[in-house]
Amino acid sequence: MLREVLQANRGGVSVSRLQAEYTALTREPIPHKQLGHEQLEALLASMPSVVRAERSRAGEVTYFASADGEAARVAKVVARQRTPKRTGRAHLVNTQMRVKPASPLILNGRPPPTRLNTS
Repeated sequence: MLREVLQANRGGVSVSRLQAEYTALTREPIPHKQLGHEQLEALLASMPSVVRAERSRAGEVTYFASADGEAARVAKVVARQRTPKRTGRAHLVNTQMRVKPASPLILNGRPPPTRLNTS
């Protein structure tokens, strides 16, 4: 079951994610203590035919499925799978109101004469 979890994640997994996905599938954690190992990392290190570990520059350890026979064929098929691309563009809606710029008051010539009411 451990190999299946590793093969499903072609980009590799961290220890915590490996434990979480294994638990989600089997409803129980990886039994590393029952197999004679105090740490899960020690169990994984003792299984080179199943697990391959790589350390990043940041120091994080990522675990990958080791390829052998049938597992190599499955790993090759998984590696050839394309990641789904988004189709079309995301449509953004402009929610801001558009306000026309106010034109300044323009006077043509002289202002019209005003009448004075003398009554």
